[in-house]
Amino acid sequence: MKQYRHKKTGEEYNGKSIVVDNKRIINPTEKMLMDAGYEAYEPVVNTYEPTEEDKARQRMAEIQAELASTDYLALKAYEGEDMSEYPDWKEKRAALREEYRELESYLQIIK
Repeated sequence: MKQYRHKKTGEEYNGKSIVVDNKRIINPTEKMLMDAGYEAYEPVVNTYEPTEEDKARQRMAEIQAELASTDYLALKAYEGEDMSEYPDWKEKRAALREEYRELESYLQIIK
């Protein structure tokens, strides 16, 4: 799908209107765009497919973030706070750590 960018300003055509000589032109034709200084281009489409290693590393980053976001629960428990409003926090964190270790092992195997 063609897109249009102004040659001098780099402004992208928004698909609706342009301003020429202080006049707004709604739904300009391609000729009007060209006359106004826009040029057509084909946008680059990202065709990168993540590898299994990429997916594993991404999941590991997600797990690290999730564990970091619940570190305060471990600190509260360590300090003897009431944890009754967080019934399964230990099991969830343990499951995340186990998944992380499995992903680490997987990455060691595929290297």
